[in-house]
Amino acid sequence: MKAKRPVFAILVLAWAFVTLLVYYTFHKPIHVDQVFAIGGTLWGILIAGFVILAGAAVGRLFFSRLFHWHNSVSVESMAMEIGLGLGALGLVWLALGLMGAFHTIVAWAILLGIWITAHRYILNWCRDLLDEMKKITPKSRVEIWLAAFVFFMVITALISALSPPTAWDAMLYHLAGPKANIASGKVEVIPQLPETGYPQGMEMLYTWVMLLGSPRAAGVIQWFFGICILLLVRHWGEEIADSRKGWLGCSLLLSATTFTLMMGRAYIDVATIFYTATGFSALTQWKNTKQSSFLIFAGLSAGFAFGTKYTGVVVGIGLAVLILVAQPRKVLRNLVTFGLPAVIISVPWLLKNILIVGNPTYPFFFDGLGWDNIRANWYSQPGTGLLYTAPWKLVAAPFIMTLVGEEGAETWHATFGPLFLLLVPLIAVRWKDHRCRTWLRDALLLSLAFYLPWLYGSAVSRLMVQPRFLFPALPPLAVLSALAYDSLRSIKWRLFSAHRMIGVFIALVLILTVLQTGLDLLQHQDVSVLTGVLAEEDYLYHRLGWYYAAIEKVNDLQEGSLVLFLFEPRSYYCSPHRCLPDGILDVWYHARRLGGTSASLARAWQEEGVSHVLFYALGAQTLREKGLDPFTEEDWLELERLQDHQLTLIENYGDAYLLYELTP
Repeated sequence: MKAKRPVFAILVLAWAFVTLLVYYTFHKPIHVDQVFAIGGTLWGILIAGFVILAGAAVGRLFFSRLFHWHNSVSVESMAMEIGLGLGALGLVWLALGLMGAFHTIVAWAILLGIWITAHRYILNWCRDLLDEMKKITPKSRVEIWLAAFVFFMVITALISALSPPTAWDAMLYHLAGPKANIASGKVEVIPQLPETGYPQGMEMLYTWVMLLGSPRAAGVIQWFFGICILLLVRHWGEEIADSRKGWLGCSLLLSATTFTLMMGRAYIDVATIFYTATGFSALTQWKNTKQSSFLIFAGLSAGFAFGTKYTGVVVGIGLAVLILVAQPRKVLRNLVTFGLPAVIISVPWLLKNILIVGNPTYPFFFDGLGWDNIRANWYSQPGTGLLYTAPWKLVAAPFIMTLVGEEGAETWHATFGPLFLLLVPLIAVRWKDHRCRTWLRDALLLSLAFYLPWLYGSAVSRLMVQPRFLFPALPPLAVLSALAYDSLRSIKWRLFSAHRMIGVFIALVLILTVLQTGLDLLQHQDVSVLTGVLAEEDYLYHRLGWYYAAIEKVNDLQEGSLVLFLFEPRSYYCSPHRCLPDGILDVWYHARRLGGTSASLARAWQEEGVSHVLFYALGAQTLREKGLDPFTEEDWLELERLQDHQLTLIENYGDAYLLYELTP
């Protein structure tokens, strides 16, 4: 009997295997499409993780070699390392792009080279990160609930970051630019997309991950910058007061839902906020330790902030103000120590534009590559700001942007949530008694350094009424707001506690924020596309509507077709070298100001190789009805003549998009 046991065991296993195989042949638990969808999601996480850890290794290497910083590892030092490393790698990719080395082989060679040569730094950084994460475990019931809110918000942001890109600016230039760079193998400044002339520190990293095979990893990199910001906010709160203030500060920051949305998009704003936060941290450490290395790093942060966008120059100005206030007698020496690295890091982006278009600040201040005074005036639209339309709004701006501002709105398009407006003024309750008045003063000064330039821009041009420019000030303001809430403990009355009542209001806001975020997540069907329940094409139809249908038709046109966009700037999903986007919505305006007529423009476009025109009719109709842009009635009539006599309609997509063949 014992001899038969192995045979019997083999038969039992074979029977089990055959049974399960046949059953799941007819009852597939997961389809092939879902396997590929989940694999794509995991691939995006892996690629982003590989690049982030490569940046951490480079940053730690620089810290150990250049700064000789032997202090114990902290959240601040690790954030500085990741910022330094990824910023430096962005400059490396700029150099490679100028040499025409945007190739998949190069992308993998750099990634593998860093991992092989710096694996020790990567392992150490990961170990230190795990140690720091263990230290932030919530200690009380209130902290657990605040941490749960934070966890929910960052997970929803990660889901959005991994989803196929549908955000406006990502499809306009943050991802469309890298896609064009990859198609040409080098850094490009596209005249139809003047935004590609901006500093592109983040876009260089996006180009890298796209070369590695995962455009979705771009959003994850932005998301990780957001995680670093939250870790810094929590660290500040705990260092100044206690861990509960740290968790509350994180919750207040995420209650400004535009911040959460930006964490889930392949944008650049969160990186700008991050470099502001690391610069602020570095200056705080400089004041405490008097080590000039922190002053140098603050300058590097300012330079990397400029490398994300031109308006990042305000970060350098704000940090310089803090340096001036800290040591007015040594301001010249300190500003040189701070400013030199900031300039060194900033200059490559100016040199890039000089080499490509001859204008260091393209498209601003000087002409070049399709840019002239007509386009400059259109883009800046001087004389249309609040000073000329509603001066009283300049005084009431903080209240208006908080109370009526909403993501996606025509103006004031950002959601701050009500808590900053509610809590920040309350810091005056115990200002004199607070032991961290210097830190609080610096937070307010930095916020003012962002607010005043924004207020001036909003006064001059309606295009500057973008509250997102103020978001770099929010991390320190979040901690300040948490401390303001804590100061209410000193206000006591027999009938009720102000501290407790405001706590109820804060809890209500956080609950409503979770509800809104969860409903948006369900409506967008991000989870469905990541798990393969919804096909990516169906997801894009769901999110982008007629636009995606029109782009699909554009991509199906015969080889050699060239499509000019009118009133539609987004071109990310268009095949390479197929589309000419209307990057700043000025194609028709600029042509008309140069004296073009429907007939002459049709001939000129055909001579340039244009075969089709994609017209965003709904967008043009909105501009015409609201009269927001300086078109004349004759401009609109000439556009109608172009449609009637020079173009042949091929497809009509719900009267929103019209695809024409150019037949002059």
